[in-house]
Amino acid sequence: MRNFIERSADFVCFSGHKFLSGSTSGIIAGRRDLVEACLYHQYYGIGRAMKVGKEGIVGVMAALEQWERLDHKTVQAEQKRIVNKFVSGLKNVLGLTVTVEPDPTENPVQRVKVQVDPRIIGLTAFQMSAELAAGDSPIIVRDHQVIDENFFFLDPCNVNLEQAEIVVKAIKKIVDLPDEAKQKIRQTYPPFPNSANLLVAKLQSWIPE
Repeated sequence: MRNFIERSADFVCFSGHKFLSGSTSGIIAGRRDLVEACLYHQYYGIGRAMKVGKEGIVGVMAALEQWERLDHKTVQAEQKRIVNKFVSGLKNVLGLTVTVEPDPTENPVQRVKVQVDPRIIGLTAFQMSAELAAGDSPIIVRDHQVIDENFFFLDPCNVNLEQAEIVVKAIKKIVDLPDEAKQKIRQTYPPFPNSANLLVAKLQSWIPE
């Protein structure tokens, strides 16, 4: 957060949950007048319905204090081992291109980008990610670009080394499926034109018939 403010950003918003591991909440920082405007809307405006409770405030304060005490070098070293496990396990899989990329918002983490070639695999990145999520022990990948750009990310933050090996084996298992099994996956998860269409379909699925 500090680096954005130091670059003259007027206003910065961060999750109080994800990297900080706090309760569901958000953190805002920047110009005092903009922060005060947000506070006003928490009490009287459109943000009233999403007002953070006292428990959430205390939770994110505790998370910030823990973050300051955390041994980040040890955490990052463990995450690097997990990233290496993903890369070493998948780099020679025909049809997958595996690269390591830094977090675009400069969080201290790297992720493994898995680019899928459907012509070789017989499945798209979307179909692979959906199949991983549908397993008896669901595996959830970062799937923001599975349709439009045909890749997904593996994140080291939410797994340990043993679980990383499970993820690698699950991906390889899908890649090695016979074509009949892949045909069933293609029928179960037909391709969407783009991510917006997929989002609309998900929202529509919540509406009872």
